[in-house]
Amino acid sequence: MSLNTSFTGNTGLSGGAIYVSGPSEEAAEVDLFARNVTFNNNASTGSGGALYLAGGSRAYFTKTKFAGNNAVANGGAVYNTASFLEMNIVEFSKNTAKVG
Repeated sequence: MSLNTSFTGNTGLSGGAIYVSGPSEEAAEVDLFARNVTFNNNASTGSGGALYLAGGSRAYFTKTKFAGNNAVANGGAVYNTASFLEMNIVEFSKNTAKVG
């Protein structure tokens, strides 16, 4: 869970700020919940400039901003493969990637 947080200037191979893979072992309703979170200027040398979701993970975002994130491959802000993602009141600006 992330509330009222900022992820700024992080780097990673998959997901510059956060990488989530597979459902939680604890049978939680979601693997990642974020409210009032900003993702600014994060970078991935692969996919998902700010966030990478994979393997059936579940994520919910509300009142979140993705700005200035970059991925070398796919998904300037978010890369989602075979996962559930719900977003409400989310802003995207100036995120870049080779694809998406």
